[in-house]
Amino acid sequence: MVVLSASWGTICPAAWSFMLTARARGLGNASTRLHQLFEEEAPQLLGIPHAEVTRACLVPVTDFKAAWREPLESVVHWDAW
Repeated sequence: MVVLSASWGTICPAAWSFMLTARARGLGNASTRLHQLFEEEAPQLLGIPHAEVTRACLVPVTDFKAAWREPLESVVHWDAW
């Protein structure tokens, strides 16, 4: 399969849109390309045909849980320290 370099430019916007949409629906996610280090093992594990499909970005999705944050009053100061 021949992949033109121009086609890679559409991957980032598509992945970003997917990630924003997932987050808006309460799903956490993060893009990764770590699977590319395991060029043959990752597709086999995921059931993706290695020879027919080019993998550019993997986006694991999970339930989103907000992280604990310092209270705003302890980190923001107005006209004083």
